[in-house]
Amino acid sequence: MVTLAGFVIFTLMTNIPLFLRHILRLDTINLGLLGALPYGTMFLSMVLTSCLSDHVIHLNYLTTTQTRKLMINIGAIVAAGSLIAVPHVGCSHRFVIALMSTGICGIGVTFSGIFVNAQDLAPRFNGTVFAVGNCLSVASGFIGPIVVGFITEDQTDPKGWRVVFYTTAVLSLVGAFFFQLFGSGEVQAWALSPDERESKVNYEYVHDKDKSRDGDPTKTRV
Repeated sequence: MVTLAGFVIFTLMTNIPLFLRHILRLDTINLGLLGALPYGTMFLSMVLTSCLSDHVIHLNYLTTTQTRKLMINIGAIVAAGSLIAVPHVGCSHRFVIALMSTGICGIGVTFSGIFVNAQDLAPRFNGTVFAVGNCLSVASGFIGPIVVGFITEDQTDPKGWRVVFYTTAVLSLVGAFFFQLFGSGEVQAWALSPDERESKVNYEYVHDKDKSRDGDPTKTRV
């Protein structure tokens, strides 16, 4: 999931200026201003949805796993829908920038589920797990521009850019689907210390024993 997210974000980051230059014919000043706008919305979405996720988990509205999956699914759907629509609004730079801002904002929403997931899965090895995942994510960023270069050999041809936006949209959905099937927000057994592992076994034993006795599971830890 991190690898696909990295591919999408780095592909857009390195190639949006080219799209704005060759397809929308923006000058240098407008290119700089409008090209930065989507990433401002991404910053806001990352901060706001991260706070929202913590609030939802703290109040026990959803579990950690459910919250991470919800944020990733929402973000991927918003991003994919917006990116697919970009090639179909013509040369109106206002609509294009609005859709790109919405799409990259969606990617920012997924970050509140992706980048904190290492802490969820392995608090003791958070740095190592995140470093490995981020390495794969950044490495995929080298591939994106190369792929776009092959697809958009003529960078003034909208057809090639249409394929680029479709591809990034599909990859966003594939990553969300993969996380929906296999993702988790619970601490993994291999990340527990021996004492934590023993405590978990004892807790599960008492939990199952109480449940079988009166059907009312307790939360008592031992």
